[in-house]
Amino acid sequence: MKGYKAVLFAQDGDWVTDFRGETKEEVAEQLANRYSRWIFYPFEGIVLDKGSLTSANQRVVDMASPLEHLRGKSIETVSKYLMNRP
Repeated sequence: MKGYKAVLFAQDGDWVTDFRGETKEEVAEQLANRYSRWIFYPFEGIVLDKGSLTSANQRVVDMASPLEHLRGKSIETVSKYLMNRP
């Protein structure tokens, strides 16, 4: 499937992927309706869906507040940023 999927980050930098869609808007809508699912992964981003394996080198194409300044960075960079936050 070509399209997008969500990448969710924990405060310690751990990350998971979920919520696939053909457009960024479809993925964003699913994220808005996720309720308590993935509650320990509060930071949301969107990456290109390149299959079941997601590389830490993939670029985040969209990032929700308060980390929108990390849009365009790799998943690994976002993860390291979160690990090194005070």
